Amino acid sequence: MSWALLIGVLVMGCKPGYQEQLAEVNTTRVTKVKVQSLTSTQEPIPVVATGVLASKAQAMLSFKIGGIVSEMLVEEGQSFRKGQVLARLELTEIAARVNQAQENVKKLERDQQRVQRLYADTVATLEQLQDISTALEVAQSDLEIANYNQAYAQVVAKEDGKVMRKMAERGELIGAGSPAFQVAYRGKGNSHIVRIGVADRDVVKVQLGDSARVAFDAYPGKKFKAYVSEIAEAADPRTGVFELELTLSDSPYRLRNGFIAKLDLYPSLQEAYYKVPMAALVEGNGTEATIYAAEENTVKKLTVHPTYITDDFFVIEKREVSSESRIVTQGAAYAKPGEPIEILND
Repeated sequence: MSWALLIGVLVMGCKPGYQEQLAEVNTTRVTKVKVQSLTSTQEPIPVVATGVLASKAQAMLSFKIGGIVSEMLVEEGQSFRKGQVLARLELTEIAARVNQAQENVKKLERDQQRVQRLYADTVATLEQLQDISTALEVAQSDLEIANYNQAYAQVVAKEDGKVMRKMAERGELIGAGSPAFQVAYRGKGNSHIVRIGVADRDVVKVQLGDSARVAFDAYPGKKFKAYVSEIAEAADPRTGVFELELTLSDSPYRLRNGFIAKLDLYPSLQEAYYKVPMAALVEGNGTEATIYAAEENTVKKLTVHPTYITDDFFVIEKREVSSESRIVTQGAAYAKPGEPIEILND
């Protein structure tokens, strides 16, 4: 080492405060950041859900009594008119029961007439006359029941509609009340609906009439309008969610029951919230996220709880962050609490 260099090092080393200044220069780091003020909004956040398309007016048609199916007069997908017979049972046993009830009524009518004559001649007692009269009334009721069952040994359409499913075939033994058809009625008040389940935090935001947009794989790129027509008052005990019914508006497209519906529901009762750009996210897990807010010449760590997440932003409740906060949106990954920052202007 030359004498000139050695003397220079000694002189610099003896300068008061030089080592402290050198340490400060080597350790001080200023991070350049951009910040953004948060603006609250009540723009509806969509509730995303999936359901199955169905008809509003559906029914399970069945025979009132059991028996052997004689005829199934319509097929799946077939339309029918009001008053049309859709199916019949074998009437042999049913007709026999009606005949049995008729003959029993005739016999008791004759017996009543005979007892009335005997009572008039004081041969029969009043009790005997009353007993035969009661027996006749019971027999007449049995005849009415038999006639009624005979009339309902066939399935008759109450409204115009279409067969969705056929659940019995000719020759089968079917029990009383067992469904023979699942049908969808047409006419006033009938429309397509989608039923979905939502969590408690979402159902409190929803009101009747809230709008929705529905998509079906059968019609790619098409959006169908719908609105909330029913809201469950209690949660389903099996799933813990609240069922909503959404009615689709009239559409020129042909819709079939069973289509899988993917929908975005826009609740009208939306509390104020902040949209935080995804670039402001420092770290996060399933329920919490860390962001930085500019405070004097450094940053402050904030832990928030996102309620809705997209590719571009996430949503936090207004109460979680002060309205004066300026969130670091650029350079957040390099900033650290306690270290100085320089705020860049656009």
